[in-house]
Amino acid sequence: MTQEDKEFFAELAQELRTQDNCGYLNPIWCIMDKKWVVKPEGCGDEYRVVDCDGEEWTLSDFADYAFDCFSHRGDISLNDVKEEIMSCTDNEDLRSTLENRFKEVNFYEKYRIVEVSLEEFIAPDTTGFLTMKSAKEHLCLNSYHYSPYAKVYVLSAWRNPVYERVIEIIKNTNWEEE
Repeated sequence: MTQEDKEFFAELAQELRTQDNCGYLNPIWCIMDKKWVVKPEGCGDEYRVVDCDGEEWTLSDFADYAFDCFSHRGDISLNDVKEEIMSCTDNEDLRSTLENRFKEVNFYEKYRIVEVSLEEFIAPDTTGFLTMKSAKEHLCLNSYHYSPYAKVYVLSAWRNPVYERVIEIIKNTNWEEE
């Protein structure tokens, strides 16, 4: 083992002994993120409009888009359209509002309304940081891979004897004397 390796393990051991473990004996750190997930009708937190190419809009953004693309009448304003769309209380109300506002579009040939909820998930391929610091550094350096909701999250390695033993060896070895 090189001197550089010993210094690395000594620093890692110090960090493992002194970091905030968030209540876990030997934590594993990962990245928790959030994404919008389509839900069955009546189970979502908000509505989205999706086109046949998979592009997705919030209702407010779709009102802007639809007004710009489809509104050829001078007697309606963007604020009126937005207010009407945003005041819809259920999917049927929203459907009839969009159909009435944009009759010439043939709305349901190109667009569909879905209900969505924001759900947390552990980002794939990001479980297994030994320290909170390394997880935070990863998130900072790779934030472009994640949503604005991404955060460092702790998992327990409870009853994982191999992981627990490795961490205990790293923490309890005097790396300066090895």
